[in-house]
Amino acid sequence: MIKIRFHLNKQIFYSLVFFWSGLAAAQIQVSVLDTLPFSLRESSGLAPFGQQWITHNDSGDMPQVYIVERTDTENPRTVIIEGVTHTDWEDIAVDDTYLYIGDFGNNQGSRQNLRIYRVPLAELNANTATAEVIEFAYEDQTDFTPSPDTNFDAEALVSIGNSLFVLTKERGRLGTTAYQIPKTPGQHIAVSVGSYLVNGLVTGAQYDPFTDRLWICGYSSILLPFVALVEEVSVGEFFSGNEQKFSLDTGLAQIEALSIDDTGSLYMTSELFNNTSPPIESLSRLFRFESDFLEEEEEEEEEEEEGENPGESQLEEGDLILFRANGDPFLYYRLETQRPILGLSLYDTNGREIKFTPLERLGNGPIDLSALPPAVYYLSFVLSDGQLTKAFLRPSRF
Repeated sequence: MIKIRFHLNKQIFYSLVFFWSGLAAAQIQVSVLDTLPFSLRESSGLAPFGQQWITHNDSGDMPQVYIVERTDTENPRTVIIEGVTHTDWEDIAVDDTYLYIGDFGNNQGSRQNLRIYRVPLAELNANTATAEVIEFAYEDQTDFTPSPDTNFDAEALVSIGNSLFVLTKERGRLGTTAYQIPKTPGQHIAVSVGSYLVNGLVTGAQYDPFTDRLWICGYSSILLPFVALVEEVSVGEFFSGNEQKFSLDTGLAQIEALSIDDTGSLYMTSELFNNTSPPIESLSRLFRFESDFLEEEEEEEEEEEEGENPGESQLEEGDLILFRANGDPFLYYRLETQRPILGLSLYDTNGREIKFTPLERLGNGPIDLSALPPAVYYLSFVLSDGQLTKAFLRPSRF
């Protein structure tokens, strides 16, 4: 249904809420703890360090990591890692003794110098630290021809026991493969121990030894973030346990890193994302959500079965959610704003406005996508003081 509420206070405000009863159960509620400083605008890894976090940028930075407080990142402390290069650092992991830095970003699948740096945790209390090098190559990669659809990019690193596991970011098939590598310095062959067709781009992961759960974060091809959960992780068959995937209520966000604190709460960071046409900005932020959301979700489902409307009032000012059921050519949305709405625009990825519908012509139904060619588009509500925009995919078939 669609609701338009009028508030007469010097001007008319509009609040549009398009509700779909199946949405709330699959979405995790996330809290924004802080906006990261500009020096961490490309935060790509996150790992605990006592009661602080270690993080880093993914490329274009010095070979250094940053130490920040758990919920306040305003004044990061830098630690230079001596004697190493910063080609494309994508994730970090820790055990009781070492920090492991994954220099294995491989956007075109052509790199032959993939490395993980092993840094003693005790040295991170100073301004500089030393590193040993773990070099590796994937056992099943024989072709290093550059390709934008490579399945040998990687942005996630996990520590379990005596091994490290690199999780690939497979642009070709939107899945991930786990490769096992020893923690000892030297040259190694990364051995495949399982794959997961997560239908997204994997950017971070964290193993929780207390619950035997593997948490994975990433985003879709149109920058919609997700978290996946694998129960009962087996080193030999990494993804043999129960797999679940959840969307996040962060809105548009390039989620890049995930970690767990000693209470079981999960934290994520996102990179700064900017687009000029249509105007989209997603800040680099620190997020948190609770690992017990599964139990809470079951309770919410029971309430819904009793006839409650699940979370109609949960949206905050400026929230815009798009969704589409499988096999359905219609795009549904939920928007919450009290700012004056002038109309609705549709853009392609080149920033060209395909259609504009003024407020007085907005109907009470969803948006029919059947006449659009398959592609990525941007839906943008035009407000008196700006725009609220979100990307969506018109699939090749419904």
